[in-house]
Amino acid sequence: MKLTTTHRYAVTACLHLADVPPGELISCGALCEAGDMPERYVVRLLQQLTVAGAVRSVKGRHGGFALAKPAAQITLLDIMTALDGPLWIRDVGDLSMMAPASRRAIAAAFAAIEAETKQQLGGITLAQLRKGPRRRSAG
Repeated sequence: MKLTTTHRYAVTACLHLADVPPGELISCGALCEAGDMPERYVVRLLQQLTVAGAVRSVKGRHGGFALAKPAAQITLLDIMTALDGPLWIRDVGDLSMMAPASRRAIAAAFAAIEAETKQQLGGITLAQLRKGPRRRSAG
């Protein structure tokens, strides 16, 4: 998994959408201006997020975008999978020269990494991101 500009723009757009009051919409242009993002690029991301059910889109003169559900119900995993499809560890390389036990061990290790990554991304919501990083108490 590689975090790209696409992912950053999608999360930024969703965070700005999380600031839109319930029942209101924001145009793609205003959203992009607020996040300093290129509109031609972001409109495609918003379409993908709409298909995935994270964002809703209303067409027309008074149309725009809004989150499809509360920010507390949209996770980083939702956003990532909307853009890339199901998260999985892609290419671990050619392991054919290894002993079967080693191949199984590597496959199990990468499966564990994949599961942990999904758990971590699935545990971080837009609402949490809006609050900012947790501060450690002095002690």
